[in-house]
Amino acid sequence: MTPFYSVHTGAEGKQPASNVSQLGLLEQNVGTLAQAADVVLTLDVTDEWRKGAELNAEILDADGETHGSIQFKAGRAQRLVVGKVPAGSTIIIWFQALNGTTPAF
Repeated sequence: MTPFYSVHTGAEGKQPASNVSQLGLLEQNVGTLAQAADVVLTLDVTDEWRKGAELNAEILDADGETHGSIQFKAGRAQRLVVGKVPAGSTIIIWFQALNGTTPAF
């Protein structure tokens, strides 16, 4: 992580939050599925990106195979759903600024 990227754990029932103002790439291993399941990533984007900035998230497995991706835009409850991921799959969430852009103003 860079000094400009932070993840705040959910406190008092609040959801984790982050400031992605200088994000190039963040890879987070979130665990291995004990049984086949749908994997859902839900996020809120509270501010507009600067003009030309592009940021997305992907759900991958340990082999780097992308199961799904989403392009961020401003708005609440943006969801990426990947259905029927096999048991034993290691799930990795990958946030990436595309084309050399960052979302800061």
